[in-house]
Amino acid sequence: ELAVAPAARGAGTGAALLAAVTRQAPDGRCWLLTSVHAASTVRFYRRAGWHQLPTPVPGRAGLVVFLGPRHPAGASLPR
Repeated sequence: ELAVAPAARGAGTGAALLAAVTRQAPDGRCWLLTSVHAASTVRFYRRAGWHQLPTPVPGRAGLVVFLGPRHPAGASLPR
């Protein structure tokens, strides 16, 4: 899980943490799950260049999957 205290948001902390934990992903192949109800989190991942899969997680309608900015399959997905 990745979380940034409300008082620290907007300072680049979340982006730095996300980059640090995904930097070594082989061929950029990293992905994450988040709640569709976490609107600010979904916006953050989109701004950070992550690609949202258009299909919901089977059996988990409240979850959304994002592929990392360098994930090979992400190029064919909208941001």
